[in-house]
Amino acid sequence: MPRTPQQLTLATYLQDEFPICIKLAGGHNYHQHHWHSHDFFEFVFVSHGSGTHYIGEHIYPMLQGDFYLMNMQDVHSYVCEDNLGIFNILMGEKITEHPVMHDVVRLPGLRECFLQLERGDVHKIHLAPRHERLVRTLCQRMYDEQEQQDLAWKSAMLNALSELLLCISRAWAMYGANDALEHLAPGPVAKAIAIIYKEYENDLRVSDLADRVHLSSNYFGELFKNTTGLSVQNYINKHRIDRARMFLEDGTKNMTEIAQAVGYEDPNYFARMFKRMCGVTPRDYRKRAELQRV
Repeated sequence: MPRTPQQLTLATYLQDEFPICIKLAGGHNYHQHHWHSHDFFEFVFVSHGSGTHYIGEHIYPMLQGDFYLMNMQDVHSYVCEDNLGIFNILMGEKITEHPVMHDVVRLPGLRECFLQLERGDVHKIHLAPRHERLVRTLCQRMYDEQEQQDLAWKSAMLNALSELLLCISRAWAMYGANDALEHLAPGPVAKAIAIIYKEYENDLRVSDLADRVHLSSNYFGELFKNTTGLSVQNYINKHRIDRARMFLEDGTKNMTEIAQAVGYEDPNYFARMFKRMCGVTPRDYRKRAELQRV
């Protein structure tokens, strides 16, 4: 990361004093990689394609359905790898006090960004399909309102943004952070997720999880997917790969040790699963993390 990243200002993007702007970016030839910070909040939704997102010391594979939250202290950059398409939502600091947004920006998963609280590694939420569809619709609605500027378009943008942020907070509460369990309603799905978080390195079978939460396998699988948007096995794999990413960034374990540490006995299968979910091999991911530390 450079010592003097470019400082972007919201005024550059606004047509008037309205503190919200949404932009489309990406394409086959989109290879932005300049470090920058800004005097506004920036949220990024990956609508299609893939790339790599650098936020401070963190490196994230950008995949369809990812949602990133950056505050005014975050320095970041991103690079396109496969026809990356993104929505950039830019919001001025005064958005936190707007009557429509006042309570929304203080919801779990959002307040850490908007109020610039300690938030650990909560920059990225990978949205489940049902949340992704809603966020995509709302981003497009905001963009259309901004471009067409029909009657009361600013109110329409504010309402769409409020609904979008509520969706993000709910997604974060379900599966977007390590401490998300405290926001889940009690029940078999929350109990199963707690087991996955604690025992992801073990041989977790869907049937065993169903037995432990006292449900049939079929009903448990259906309930789990309706609640989280992911199948049980996909949720397990997602959590394992998220843990693997942290081990790769840490740099103290070799590939076989990492595979075993996150529940994969076969390092080759782990490598295939990692590339399928992240778009790059574990070794390439580690190299990028090492370059970032130089």
